[in-house]
Amino acid sequence: TQTVSRVANGSPRVDPATRARVEAAMAQAGYRVHRAARALRTGRTGVVGAVVSTLATVGNSMLLEAVVDEASARGYAVAVARIGEGGPAEAFERLRDQGVDGAIVVNEASALLRHTELPTDLRLAVVDSPPDDRYAGVETAHAAGSAAATAHLRELGHRVIAHIAGPESSYAAAERERGWRETLAEARFRHGVLLRGAWDSASGYRAGLELLTNIDASDPVTAVVVANDQMALGVLRAASELGILV
Repeated sequence: TQTVSRVANGSPRVDPATRARVEAAMAQAGYRVHRAARALRTGRTGVVGAVVSTLATVGNSMLLEAVVDEASARGYAVAVARIGEGGPAEAFERLRDQGVDGAIVVNEASALLRHTELPTDLRLAVVDSPPDDRYAGVETAHAAGSAAATAHLRELGHRVIAHIAGPESSYAAAERERGWRETLAEARFRHGVLLRGAWDSASGYRAGLELLTNIDASDPVTAVVVANDQMALGVLRAASELGILV
């Protein structure tokens, strides 16, 4: 029937309860969608690409997991392409070879698109990038999250709040830095020390050592907003080695 066809083809125009019943019946009957045949008929493969610069960060891994979950719920598979020495163009070419219907560019990979000629035959959605007419954009509330963290520290009584930011090339890092700066400005606090890392624990450790071994005794930093979890782990390690309780 038309309903079964819609479920098999991942159409969103099916009631969730009906979809569940049809999928259960298909599973019981051992039915499997023949993707190649469906692609010939519909012009779609049911595969969406995901372009990443790394899978080593917590944020990228969590976002990619959410992409896979949502795609799976809609009958799509996900093909992942990591940007290597060949840059974004090579990653897009690999996805083209797999016949993806479109691609999602995840977080830090978006910074690499600014000086890249993008494929015109591939629909793109880019996570965390300045507005661009070449693709659809999805933005995370980076500034609001950083502002909330800074405000929380302010409410605890901290007056000199440092920030360990991500790379200057990162849109997400710039937004998180903005949230920190604006919250301090609203409270008429002077800006604390600003240091940068590379999203990993090693750079957080180095920044933590630099921050904690150069504290101004007359007006000491008493709190720090760190731009991601892995750098924060590095800062905690530095504090532990210096005998500073956190």
